[in-house]
Amino acid sequence: MVQMLPPWVPERLLLVHASGILEFAIALGFFVPKLRRVSGLAAAAVLVVFFPLNIYAALHHIPMGGHAWGPVYLLIRAPLQALILGWVYWFTIRMALHSGLPRRSTPSLPAAPLHRSKPRLKSAP
Repeated sequence: MVQMLPPWVPERLLLVHASGILEFAIALGFFVPKLRRVSGLAAAAVLVVFFPLNIYAALHHIPMGGHAWGPVYLLIRAPLQALILGWVYWFTIRMALHSGLPRRSTPSLPAAPLHRSKPRLKSAP
């Protein structure tokens, strides 16, 4: 995983370990209902922020998980990343937004008449 970071990034090993701890904390947060929305937002942010690292690794043919597919990897990773991002939004952020807010009630309106009556013309005196 360290190879996924460009050489100019300082403390690459420390960043890899910190990102692993962050990802584990996000995963735990999904199990706590009060933290689910925050965890979803954090997961979405991580998916977006870490994606350039996947691009870097693919363009530089850095082996990840036993393969070095190069740019072809992006053809698989980019749609998968979008799918995961959508899943995170749908099941954590969206659901938390809809379940946590009180429903807005609409004021009762008088029932509309079933038919319209023609306006009466005033007769001349």
